[in-house]
Amino acid sequence: KADDAAAAVAWPVLKQYITDLPDASAPPRIDAGYCLQTGKKRSSSESTKARLTKSVAQCLPSFVVVGAQKAGTDELAVWLNSNARTRRLDGGVEIHFFDCLGRGEGWRRAPCGRGRKRTMSLNSHAPVKNTTNLSNKMFVWSELRARSPYISTWWRRYLSLGNLAYYDFFQRRSMTFEKTPAYMDLAEPMDLVRLLPSTRIVFMLRNPLQRFVSSYFQACSGMYQAFSNCTYADLEDRFDALTAAGFDPSAETNLPEDSMQYFVHRGIAHSLYVHWLNKWRRAFADSKIMLVFSEHFKASPMAVMHAIESFNGLTSARQRQEYKPHRTSGGFYVLGSYSKAGKPSHKEPPPPHLVRKLDSFFAPWTSMLRQALATSELVVRPIQPVPSELGGDFALPRWLSPAATQSFAGD
Repeated sequence: KADDAAAAVAWPVLKQYITDLPDASAPPRIDAGYCLQTGKKRSSSESTKARLTKSVAQCLPSFVVVGAQKAGTDELAVWLNSNARTRRLDGGVEIHFFDCLGRGEGWRRAPCGRGRKRTMSLNSHAPVKNTTNLSNKMFVWSELRARSPYISTWWRRYLSLGNLAYYDFFQRRSMTFEKTPAYMDLAEPMDLVRLLPSTRIVFMLRNPLQRFVSSYFQACSGMYQAFSNCTYADLEDRFDALTAAGFDPSAETNLPEDSMQYFVHRGIAHSLYVHWLNKWRRAFADSKIMLVFSEHFKASPMAVMHAIESFNGLTSARQRQEYKPHRTSGGFYVLGSYSKAGKPSHKEPPPPHLVRKLDSFFAPWTSMLRQALATSELVVRPIQPVPSELGGDFALPRWLSPAATQSFAGD
């Protein structure tokens, strides 16, 4: 009996060590950061490097940039992908996996009914491998959706969309990320937490008035459809028609999803950040959600990158990336020759009366966002101190201050 009593006391302690031991026979856990190497595994000697570039690593992302659209996420992804330890798994093409295949609100859209070409590769030496057995030339979202009714099978489809040169990826101990800002309002966050329970979520937010106006001109000027009447008068008429009786971003609409009115409706809803943020908070802990602001990124991009790296566990000095941007005539810091910064879809600011009208509409939602940030543990400031030489003021942007009115000129 004495032995039994001693065992009862000792077992919880022993169990802790036993359960922490790796099980060599257990299958790998499918989660954020999981990678599968396609092709035959070879040694990493210098003589076999050329052959290793023909081997592909397909990985699930360690973090996902889920929004917002027209907030600078494309430029952010360029900077992230230039880091030796973060690689964009989709090769510069937004995947739209969780809004086209998932249970969110996006799968009915026309883009999700079409096939998409299988030309996604992060390294020109890495062959693209199709594991869906649907077509040698493209993925067809409707077919994928029909053949993958269960979330537990989706990881194979998702894994097959990203391709990295295995040797380069393994040598750098890289992590992958995905950037699809449509996820903010069109994906179901529980799909991500079910498939990638350990992943981290990054939001990039912008002055909502600016973001809404930019989204209108993007849709109107031909990104989604040809439409010649791209004026502030047209924007105001459509805005008035959609908000005259109040506006509920969660309410279903019968608007045709290829119509201009649908894009304006979604443009308004997408700028109501707190609504979507609360939806994501029901799936992910606050500590796994980071908010960065386009105003900070424009002023001090290297400080913002330092903050994102820390958030994703790249905390040691040897893991830091030294960025070498140049500044454009418009005041934007950019890397290389490719940049969408400083190329707005609109040429003139909206008239003052329209700014006041939009300001009045967005103000209550901005107030709710400010309150959410003040009462939550969402990550809005760097986890580690940012070196002084990188600059960076991480105070909330002016459009989030209590006494501020919206300004189209920004901060």
